[in-house]
Amino acid sequence: MMPHDISSIFTMLEGQWSVRREIISRGLSGTFTGTAQFSTVTDTILSYQEHGILDFNGYHGEASRKYQYHLKDRKIYIHYDDGPSKGDILHELEFLSNGAGALCASHCHQCGQDFYQLDMTVTRPENHITMSYTVKGANKDYRMVSVLTAH
Repeated sequence: MMPHDISSIFTMLEGQWSVRREIISRGLSGTFTGTAQFSTVTDTILSYQEHGILDFNGYHGEASRKYQYHLKDRKIYIHYDDGPSKGDILHELEFLSNGAGALCASHCHQCGQDFYQLDMTVTRPENHITMSYTVKGANKDYRMVSVLTAH
């Protein structure tokens, strides 16, 4: 894998995206369907807001989440932008080319006894992002695959 110009990925993120997420947890499955918006805060910070419908384990209703994406030192840092962890770093992503036209990054975040493994693939020029999470811990065992498609 070869390093890639991270600023081009960061610039590509800005705008509106469709989000489709599959969730599998201990024999249960569900979906999230909605939209995400990456908005410029500064030249090196994007605000990410997603909103949609979550259908999981008997719950069917609205759900939303906010993050901030920071461009720094040839990496993209994802920070929580809501809840009790607001401002904390969730992931640190360094993208590499896989040689087949996609750009890939992986990072594992530990929170207490829980591990959040993110594998992210950006496919251009289609402007398609796949984010695969595997979450394991004392009380957690689930997988989420989110596909974002640019409008």
